[in-house]
This record gives sequence, structure tokens and C-alpha cells, in this order.
Amino acid sequence: MNEKTKNILKKILLILFGIILLLPFMYLCLAGLLTLPYRYGLLLLLLICFFGFFIVFFPSILVLYLIFKKVKSINFRILLIAFVIPFTNLLYLIIEHLCFNSNLYSYVIGFCSLFISLPLYYIIALCTPKSILPVKWIVIKTIILTAIFGVVLILLSDIIVPVLEGGL
Repeated sequence: MNEKTKNILKKILLILFGIILLLPFMYLCLAGLLTLPYRYGLLLLLLICFFGFFIVFFPSILVLYLIFKKVKSINFRILLIAFVIPFTNLLYLIIEHLCFNSNLYSYVIGFCSLFISLPLYYIIALCTPKSILPVKWIVIKTIILTAIFGVVLILLSDIIVPVLEGGL
């Protein structure tokens, strides 16, 4: 990767981490829980969200990093990013269902990613000046495609889960 691409990726990751750390803080402020006794709870919640991000998305980021070394087409990269992240959640759903006969955590991760994080990323990408984020429209296309793939994989999961249970 050249230096310009690395700088852009650093900015995107800083924005994502900022959102991840800001969401629990905003929730606690809105809930009126940001009083002195709850500050340690806020710190714990921020740490859980921060490390939870790595646990959930590390496989996707690793796969994309390895593939990006080979793929040079920007459109193919957009499709890969948009597909791999929701597909990872589908794999978590299958693993969780087979190991624990439950789908709760995968559904929560998928719901938060699709209906909370993606719209928030979309709004932030729209509001970010092109001077800060030169690949603004590429990010917006990726977010839209991720939402489309996410919805398609949700519909696919409604087919896969009954098959895992032994019937349609």
C-alpha cells in the first residue's frame, strides 16, 4: 500500500473508533447515568465496546488485508468489503447456532451493525469534508452495498437456520 492509502485508512479507522467509543457515552448521557458512581461503568463499557469491535471484526479485517494485497481494482475492493463484513456475521450465526443452539448474539451484532452503525457511518461520511476524507464517495458506496448485502444475508439466514435445525 502506498502512503496516501495508508493515511486514508488511518483516518477511516479513527472515525470508526471514535463512533464506537462515542455511542456508549451518548447512551449514558441520554439515560442520565453519567453521574459519579457510573463513571467506572462507563469506562468498562467503553473498553468492552472497543475490544468487542476487534473480536467481531478482526477476521473480516484480516481477510480483507490479505486479499487487498492481490486485488487492485477499486470496484472489486468495494464489493469485497461490502460482502465480507456481513458474511462474517452470517458465519458467526451458523457457528453460534451449531455450538450453542442460540442466535441471540449474532442477531444483536447484526442488528447493531445494520441498523445503528451503518446509518451512523453514512451520516458521518456525508458530513465529512472531502479534504479530510478524499475517498468519501467510495466510503458511501461501500456503506450502501454493505447494507444491501446485510439485508440479503439476513434473508438467507432465515433459510439457513431451519436447515441447521434439521428441516424446512
